Amino acid sequence: MSTDWFTGSIAPRGGPLLPTEDFERIPSEAGHNRQTALTPAANCLINIVWHAQNRTVDLFWTHRIDLLLKKGIVIFWHGFCIKPFRGENKMKKYVLVITALLLVAPSLVFSDVISFKVGYFMPRAKGDPWQTEFANMSFKKSHFQTTNFAFVYEYFLSNQFSLTFGVSGYTKNKSGIYEGYFRDDVDGVDYAFDYEPGSPISHVYSVSITPLQASVKFTPLGRKGKIIPFVGGGLGAYLWTVRISGSMIELQSPIPVYDPSLERDVIGYPIFADDLRAENKLRIGFHVLGGIMVPIANRISLEGEVKYNYLQAPFSQLEGFDYIVVGYDYFDLSGMTLSIGMNYWF
Repeated sequence: MSTDWFTGSIAPRGGPLLPTEDFERIPSEAGHNRQTALTPAANCLINIVWHAQNRTVDLFWTHRIDLLLKKGIVIFWHGFCIKPFRGENKMKKYVLVITALLLVAPSLVFSDVISFKVGYFMPRAKGDPWQTEFANMSFKKSHFQTTNFAFVYEYFLSNQFSLTFGVSGYTKNKSGIYEGYFRDDVDGVDYAFDYEPGSPISHVYSVSITPLQASVKFTPLGRKGKIIPFVGGGLGAYLWTVRISGSMIELQSPIPVYDPSLERDVIGYPIFADDLRAENKLRIGFHVLGGIMVPIANRISLEGEVKYNYLQAPFSQLEGFDYIVVGYDYFDLSGMTLSIGMNYWF
């Protein structure tokens, strides 16, 4: 696609438009109900972790690790399982979360290391709709860099090799305005013009990525040193959603419009409002990682990690209430995560 908002065809559909105020109201109400419903499940997961700690450890550290794990899981649960759900009915995401819990929670009993990580995700953001948004809107690539949380368990295969299974989440919503275009009313119809006066034209661009990843991890120097370097890689199932909601300009359809203030015809562009999305898409991707662990106590180590995910998910259209925008090839889900975390060794 080119840097114009649309290069494919726009097919009108039947159905009512959703007013702007509903966009704001739905997430807050749905988020509250969702949080209330998920709290017992979070407590259940915490209890599983407690029962998994059935080996004798120093009382001083046991008490502190319990507190850290409890706080870590609650923060992770809110950031991954509650926040991304707000305002959206996402059955596939429910299925992925339940699958992750079924795989991760029971395996804590047999794991050798569990880790909680706080990361900073930087999407690569190639192709459309990324580049279309950057070209026409006030968005920058840095606007979509944000923190995320991950929960990982590790099972030792040998002195140098291990398997890890982890789940994390990335969600970013950003409101922006069209640069160089302004809304004005002509005979009761709104058009976009490339000159002032006029009001800004805005919409929200949202991206959500939920990976469930399996990795092979290699520690070339073993796990008994003061510094434990590691490298690894693996595959992941990525559930993703991209959404554009608000006002959009149909830049490929210029229309001559008579401007009474200028007493001549000018070029205007139609404006339409919709909630366009490609949601709950599932795709397999791969990743590579590397980092170090530094033991700081008997069963505790700190970790720094760099991970790069590579994934281009094919998709062809964004579908809204009244319009379908076609002409896309793929959505770029690749990106780098820098993270720090704490490991608890059983």
